[in-house]
Amino acid sequence: MLIVVQSTGNLENSPTDIEMNAPVLVLGTNKYLRDGVSKNAYYENRMDMAANLYRSGKSSFFILSGDNSSKSYNEPALMRQSLIQRGVPASKIELDYAGRNTLGSVVRLKDHNIEDIIIISQQFHLRRAIPIAEYHGFNAVGLKAKGGMTVRMFLRELIARFKVHLDLYIFNTKPIYSGTFSGPDLNMNQNKRDYNLFVVVVFVNLLSILATSFVIGYSYTNRLNRRNGRSTGKNNRRTK
Repeated sequence: MLIVVQSTGNLENSPTDIEMNAPVLVLGTNKYLRDGVSKNAYYENRMDMAANLYRSGKSSFFILSGDNSSKSYNEPALMRQSLIQRGVPASKIELDYAGRNTLGSVVRLKDHNIEDIIIISQQFHLRRAIPIAEYHGFNAVGLKAKGGMTVRMFLRELIARFKVHLDLYIFNTKPIYSGTFSGPDLNMNQNKRDYNLFVVVVFVNLLSILATSFVIGYSYTNRLNRRNGRSTGKNNRRTK
């Protein structure tokens, strides 16, 4: 809940609501749905919002951060193509091919010597991204693209937000890739280690949640039994 509270005041609905002129970080997602044909509305809405922001004159530098973990999957290149089609000049765009997760996409902004940053994604995603940016010293504003959450996404966000707390306040997690990435240059073995680490963290989180639930349930049951025991004792004394 802390993450939600921290970011609520730094999210805007429209480029006209943005009061600063700053570079933009557009967080990546798949352009297509699982069938490989249907367009992903979350992707399209992020691209539309980025183009609208450019036309508003509030920014002239866009960092497109996404996943390029294989030669056949390249989010930043697709995002670049989409923004150019929407009127954003190629000279105003830089690609970050190492955007495997939100933490890495945000922290690598330090290599640009950026203090102010506008981050574009859906609201539920920005509620993670903005606190990460603020924790690392950025003056960050989130610009909300259209798109809500499905039940599956909601459950995923619960885990992701809990992981943000661990990354920032417990483990002080660093990005897997440091430096700026102007071209594809990823270590697939490192990607695999990243994935394995994520699975372990999620598993530990789930165990922690289950353990906490057990302790709470056990404590509640004990209190209920003691209360019932006292009630039974009183009834026995009354019977005598």
